[in-house]
Amino acid sequence: MHKYALIGILIKLFLGSANYFAAKAMNSTYGESLYVPESGTKMDENGQTPFKKAFFVTFCNFFSLSFCIVIFMLFRRKKLDPAPYTKRNFLLMMIPGTAEAVAFCLATTAQILMALSLSMIMKGAKVVFSALFTTVLFKTSLPRFKWLAVGLCVAGLTIAGGSEYMNAKGDKAADIIIGLCMSLVSEALFAFQVIFDERMMKKKNVDVTFVVGMEGVYGTMILIPVVLLAWLVIPGSQGGSYENLPDTFHRIAQSDVIIALMCFYICDIFVVAMADATITKYLSGVHSSLVSVGRTIVVWFLELVLFYAAPEAISKQYGQGFGPYSPLKIGGFIIVVAAIFMYDGSLKIPGLDYSSLAHKGIPNKSSEATGSTISDELMDSEVKDDSQVEPAELQPVASS
Repeated sequence: MHKYALIGILIKLFLGSANYFAAKAMNSTYGESLYVPESGTKMDENGQTPFKKAFFVTFCNFFSLSFCIVIFMLFRRKKLDPAPYTKRNFLLMMIPGTAEAVAFCLATTAQILMALSLSMIMKGAKVVFSALFTTVLFKTSLPRFKWLAVGLCVAGLTIAGGSEYMNAKGDKAADIIIGLCMSLVSEALFAFQVIFDERMMKKKNVDVTFVVGMEGVYGTMILIPVVLLAWLVIPGSQGGSYENLPDTFHRIAQSDVIIALMCFYICDIFVVAMADATITKYLSGVHSSLVSVGRTIVVWFLELVLFYAAPEAISKQYGQGFGPYSPLKIGGFIIVVAAIFMYDGSLKIPGLDYSSLAHKGIPNKSSEATGSTISDELMDSEVKDDSQVEPAELQPVASS
């Protein structure tokens, strides 16, 4: 295994888990608001309400990623072949940047509505979307063992989501349904974004810092008007706004916890994004996907420790207990992990044909998705030897 890929895996597994937990913790931190909370709003014994600023937290994410383009311009570009860095490729990065921005908004909102461990399990939906992209967009038939893995993954996700729904009480159950739908849509967008990134890095041979940085720039450009619209136009429960921006800065200024979490999040997301892109470049999307799902164990452990071992004030805000149906969630998680290994061919079922794996080979710089694709048309290459790239089967894709 390439040493940079191994470092990327370790960073994504541990710092990536901490990153998701920091975002969840920020949105769960209680504080005094500038507006009068509406009836039915979740409050603690002091009348304080949760931070709940999904769009602003997402903006912080992309603002951090945008610094990668500074690194690319100042330190990397002069050492690289200038051919891939055309105006066309700069503009093309708007496509995955937009997909990632929308996906992050949905995913961050979903994390507010349900347990973080469940939102991490839902990342296993990459197997389902990988199959759909392969058959619908890439016009490629899949062997039976992959469809079996897709069915198994759907079953695992249903069991995990159903267990959380059964553990919920009152209005929380409706929130979980909404959160699950948001998670699935976000995973579909993340899947498309990672496919696009992999093609840019392996076919166009662009640098990791360019990919991450341009997505950060475009994501920031998109999120600035979104944050303003959420304050000025979109109605909601935060003083009439979906996200009250003056209240956002008031809460940040009044809370050392939010300040600490935000500083960590902004620095950590930058490092994790670089690690994730490095895994995709030197290995493949499936390796990045496995690490993403593996973070569920770390996140779930943190939720349980905080719920049962931390003081009550911290436990209520950041912890997640073990409900009567939680064993089903564990079972769903195990099924999802097994489905990922089955889809990749690492876990084989006797009696099924795995001859297609003999032609897959090891992912390398020429590993591309089979067939004519939408992204092929968008990225008609300026590189002379593009026609020599030998396609291979699409791998499951990861979310960041």
